[in-house]
Amino acid sequence: MGILSRSCATLALAAALGPLGSAWASTHGLILAIADYPGPAALPGVKHDVELARKMAHSMGVPDRRLTVIQDGNLDLAGLRATLEGFAQTVRAGDEVFLYFSGHGGRMEVQRIGEATPQCAESFVSADLEFFMDKEFNAWLEGLSTQAAKIVVFADSCHSGGVASAKAMTRSVGASDWRPKTLAKFGPADGRHCEPVNLAKTVVLTRSLRSNVVYVAASQDDEVAWATSRGSAASMAWTECLAQGGVDRDGSGGVTAEELRQCAQSWIDANGFDQNLKLIGNKHMVLGFDSAPQAGAGSRPPAATPQEPASALSSMFDDLLHNGDPKRSVSVRPVRDEVVIGRDPVEFDISTSEPGYLYLLYMGSDGKTVDLLFPNKLDQSNYLEAGTHRFPRAHWRVTAGGPVGTDRILAIVSPVQRNFQNIAAGELGPFSMLVEGGDAKGMRNLSIEALQPSAPSASNCGTRNLSISANQRDCVSAYGADIAAMREVR
Repeated sequence: MGILSRSCATLALAAALGPLGSAWASTHGLILAIADYPGPAALPGVKHDVELARKMAHSMGVPDRRLTVIQDGNLDLAGLRATLEGFAQTVRAGDEVFLYFSGHGGRMEVQRIGEATPQCAESFVSADLEFFMDKEFNAWLEGLSTQAAKIVVFADSCHSGGVASAKAMTRSVGASDWRPKTLAKFGPADGRHCEPVNLAKTVVLTRSLRSNVVYVAASQDDEVAWATSRGSAASMAWTECLAQGGVDRDGSGGVTAEELRQCAQSWIDANGFDQNLKLIGNKHMVLGFDSAPQAGAGSRPPAATPQEPASALSSMFDDLLHNGDPKRSVSVRPVRDEVVIGRDPVEFDISTSEPGYLYLLYMGSDGKTVDLLFPNKLDQSNYLEAGTHRFPRAHWRVTAGGPVGTDRILAIVSPVQRNFQNIAAGELGPFSMLVEGGDAKGMRNLSIEALQPSAPSASNCGTRNLSISANQRDCVSAYGADIAAMREVR
């Protein structure tokens, strides 16, 4: 054990296999859909995407009372701006956000300061055929990310420009039923040298250090993403993967954005759509928790292959690390990187930028177990002030116990308490065994408790409204995390 279709860019993201919203942080959803563009630009199939978006929002835990749907004429350029700004005002620190846009995307050539040559700027196209540019959307998203703990964007719109229309001309299968969604404007040049820049890349990479945003494009920069009379190809694929279960490919207990992308891509390939999903941002963001495939569900992408316990546990630790809030800095550093079995004490320093409750999860060198090292029966005082702290404390010590191998220690500092002891599979002296033998149910329960804590530490955490009081910071379920490795030797 150890020491003990659419067309071009369907930004697809949100969907989860279980609600993501915690009991206290609010989860907000905004669905923007434009079908009634003037003349031939109309997109009648958008009505189907609105219903798909509702399902995605519900799967993320967005309640109907916090789900706003704005459509068509209300989304001229002025209306689109006003809607986004008004929505941002409802988001408080630690909240989670789902944003969906369905409509035309656009490209136009612009000359930006500091750039030698003109480039293609990307945009959402408003109901009055004006361009809401990537730079403006980026600024809005950056502001939102300073408040929200998690942001999922699903923008079902095309950004491939002239490349998209050229490929559409060569498509034969279902040509009368499939259409791309893109409009183009060009500056002084004729556009032939205008290099495509995907909106997802423009938005997310400018804040590459933020791990609380995930953004998926339904196609690569030089591809069309297709819409049909039944809905968008990427949206239909995503919905199938939400329904099927068995998407947790690495067996970690949580379903990440990347695992959903892989599942959806398999569906797209199997159904003959020539497009490749592209995920930008935090690929490790856990968007839900897997469930068993449903009987009689029809043709589905293949379920994930079970993983070895050591691989699955490592993946779970990585998921929990990458889902930490970057605004809450935590570090764990072993006093000794290498300890001799039966002789050396195991010690480490924990540093945190914010006060909170500390939890130390220990994966043994056998790679098959996870124990709750702290808090434990000998020491329940796990609330820390900001700063650096040495563990174990003086009244309880731990000595390297083998076998030979590498231990991993995951430190979580949270503003709210977690009930890890309640999901324990057993006890090992004063410590709680959370996962034994790579048990899949145990890993799922651990992931859920880490990401959706069930033990509020403030009496008013059951509900949230637009007012905010001083102690509502204790209702935020986001956490800071870090992982350290330590070798056990003879």
